[in-house]
Amino acid sequence: MEKVGEYEFQLINKPIPTLKEKNNVDLLVKWNLDQNLKIWTFSFDKAFHPYNVKEFAHDLLRDPTVMSLLSPVVDTMWTKDVAPEQINADPLNCTVTSMNFFERLKEEKVVRPTGAICKCFDETYEGILISDELRKMLLSEDCINFEVFSDDDRMELMFRLFKMFVIGGPICQYEDYIDPYLDITKSLYKDIVCVQKNPNSEELNVISKVVQLSIVNEGKKKKIFPSNENDQNFAFLIIDPLKRHVHLLHCGGYGKGGFW
Repeated sequence: MEKVGEYEFQLINKPIPTLKEKNNVDLLVKWNLDQNLKIWTFSFDKAFHPYNVKEFAHDLLRDPTVMSLLSPVVDTMWTKDVAPEQINADPLNCTVTSMNFFERLKEEKVVRPTGAICKCFDETYEGILISDELRKMLLSEDCINFEVFSDDDRMELMFRLFKMFVIGGPICQYEDYIDPYLDITKSLYKDIVCVQKNPNSEELNVISKVVQLSIVNEGKKKKIFPSNENDQNFAFLIIDPLKRHVHLLHCGGYGKGGFW
């Protein structure tokens, strides 16, 4: 196979355990994420350095296997000639090591002490139905609870995974209680994030590096990957520099401004 960049990648045909557990499979169908959420794992052949992440992403997105896997789930496919300046690899935070991160939802009465999600009058945001205070807090900057999570918090991978599950796909059937969202978020996070214990302090430290990917056309005026600007269309790289593994997570399904 022709080498297209400095890094070479090999697909690891090992499923993500969280996405195969029966109860979670049923939930993903209910949330309309069974077809809209894809995660692939690859090994790579050279040491990863954070300062080189854009070149790493450029090589990955030009890899023939990666391109063939993404082709069925994107509207516009790029070529191996895609230029480095067309690719954005924006860093996300990956520091959370406890589900206490979400306790503030009960403190701020977004969620009741029982775990029941507080309801609200129906409204829409970019075609997404909002019928409770949790989805309103996640999506609407006008919401009184929007600042329960800071901008840095909202850039955490843990937050982004949680938001993905709560909002779901275009025909999502929502939960009345928060526990299923928290449980699957915790499980997937453990599957895809590398954590080490500091031998001196016993604290857990996240080793993985995470970036959000996008590709723009040559005029840099239109995003071609993911296909549009909806919050629920995105792609992440979760890079384990120790094992030299990378997870490519792609979530899609929403058209611009609403449903397909």
